[in-house]
Formats: sequence, structure tokens, C-alpha cells
Amino acid sequence: MVKAKKAEVRRSRPYLAGAGVILLGVLAYVAYGYFERFVNPPRQIAVRVADAEYTRGDVVDFIRFNQRLAEDRGVEFPIGNSLFDALQVIQDNELSVRAAPSLGVSLSPEELEARLENLVGFPGLTQAERENPRTKQNLAEANRQLLNKIGLTEDVYREIVRKALFKEKVRDAVSKDVPRVLPQVHVYEIVLMEPTQQIIQRIERDLRSGDSPADVAVRYSQDPNAKRNNGEAGWFPKGVVPQLDPIFWGTKKDGSRVLPFGLPSDPQYNSEAKSYNIYVVTEYAEARELSEASFTKLADAALQDFLSERRRELGERKQLYMALDDKIYAWVNKQVKLASLGATPTPGSALSQFGLQ
Repeated sequence: MVKAKKAEVRRSRPYLAGAGVILLGVLAYVAYGYFERFVNPPRQIAVRVADAEYTRGDVVDFIRFNQRLAEDRGVEFPIGNSLFDALQVIQDNELSVRAAPSLGVSLSPEELEARLENLVGFPGLTQAERENPRTKQNLAEANRQLLNKIGLTEDVYREIVRKALFKEKVRDAVSKDVPRVLPQVHVYEIVLMEPTQQIIQRIERDLRSGDSPADVAVRYSQDPNAKRNNGEAGWFPKGVVPQLDPIFWGTKKDGSRVLPFGLPSDPQYNSEAKSYNIYVVTEYAEARELSEASFTKLADAALQDFLSERRRELGERKQLYMALDDKIYAWVNKQVKLASLGATPTPGSALSQFGLQ
């Protein structure tokens, strides 16, 4: 019996060894899948600027931070572009930090603290208020609640705010060369959800017969604000809305305007509001002071031009990297757990999406 038992054990050894190998393979496969799904993705590099690296996990933290701030302000968080915008802003912020010394830009600890206080609802604190025990306690509690809401450590949170502040200061520095007085055109806007040929002909007929653009806008525009602002979009210099520059500023070979004064443009599709916009340029001013909205747009454009040059220089040295594909997009959005209902499109000014109304 003992001899038979030993023989049986010897015969079963290959099967036991095979089962062990299979079990180890299964465990290795599960471990590898867990690593690839949960451990490795957050560590993979998403953005690199020279020697500064940001992982996918850093990008998720950045999006969550901005998502929570948007929710606190009651602003709809843009789901579709959140990943691309986050990568771009992270890169811009890092470029700004690195370019700051060349512009004489610095950030004091006091400026950073003031911005952090403002973010939690304590703007404009004096030094005496900061030293007040009750204020200290309330400020600490507000910070604790914010960190708990955004799910970040204090160091990560402070670093995001610090680099965003550097970008603002670099923008202020490069925008000093933006003129405050520029040539501008006066524009009216007529918003239509479905621009039929009949309505377009009526608009042109009324304008040619001498009706004012304000009266025509009130008569035909489906913008809810048309009766309040008479369809007046405002004064615009070149470059504030680049995609509309050919309409507002375009000229033919003989020097005449592409869009004559007082006549309607062809309908322009506004993808955000899913409407069509007809523009009427009524007059031209050789020198007019910029509105704050227009100056802001030109300052932002100056910053982007400045950063594009820095981006080009680092790109030539192969010190710039950004990773974005469908797989990464799906993974990041899943981690962020965006759950926001898109707003129902309503007719509105196309210029309002550029912060100009």
C-alpha cells in the first residue's frame, strides 16, 4: 500500500506542477492587469517642459481642482475640452514660470497667500485681520473644507495656484506693449436660428431702404437680448475676434471693403449656440480707446504669442512633450468622474462667447 501510494504521488507530481504553473500565470496576469489599469496609468508622463514632468495623475488633480472651483462659482464645467485645456494650461503655466525671470517677474509669498485667501472667500485681508485668532480659525477651516472638496494635498493645491499666478503676472508684463487706442469698427449683430432666404432678403431690403441696424435687429433677431441692446455688439479692433476679421476688416483688391458699411454679412454659424449670426458694420474710427473686454482679449493674444515663441524654442531642442489620444482621454475623464448635464442651446450672440458682451 505504501509503495502504491508513493507511485501515485510520483504520477501526480507533473499535474500538480502544471496546476501550480497555471495558477502562477493566472495570478501574474491578474497582477499585470491591475498594474496596467490602476497603478501604471497615473504615473505615465502626460506633459514635459524641459526637466519638469507632469503625470496623468497630475492632470487629473488639475482638472478636479478647476472643476470644483467652477462648481463653487455656479459655472458649468466644460466636459468635452477639459483634458485638452488642462494639458495646454499646465504647459502654459510651466512656460510662464520659466520665462518670468527674463521679464523681471517675481511672486512674493504675500501675493500667493492673498490669492489663496481669496479662493476660500477671504479677499483683501489686512495683516491685522490675518493675525486675529478668530480669522485664523475660520481661514484654516475654509482651507480644510476646500482641500477635502478638491481631494488634493495642500502642497499640490498651493503649487497649482502659484504657477497660475505666475502666468497672470507674465501676461501683465507682455501686455504692456498692447496699445490702448486702436482703429475700430462699430458692429451690430442679428441672430437667427434658421436663416431662410426670405428672412435674409428682408433684412438686406430693410437696411438698403434706410432702416437703422438697431431697428432691423429688434425686428428680426432671435437673441433674447436684442430688444435690450438693439443688437449692438460694440466696437472691435482687429485681432479681438480673429475668425471675424475677414468680415469686419477684409478689403478687395481695389481697396473697397468686403462687407460695405450698413449692409448685412452672410450668415455665420455659431456652433456654441447652434444659431446663425449676421453682422452689420456701421462705421469706422481711426483711433478709439479699447474697451476692457477688447484689451483683455488682445492681452491674452499677446501672452499666447509670447508662449508660442517659448514653445517653439523648447520644441526645437526636443524639450517639449504632450500626450493625448483617445485612450488617455477616456482614462482621465473616467478618473475625474465628470457628471454634468449640458445646457440646452439657446439663440444668442456669437460675440458673447468671446467675452465681448
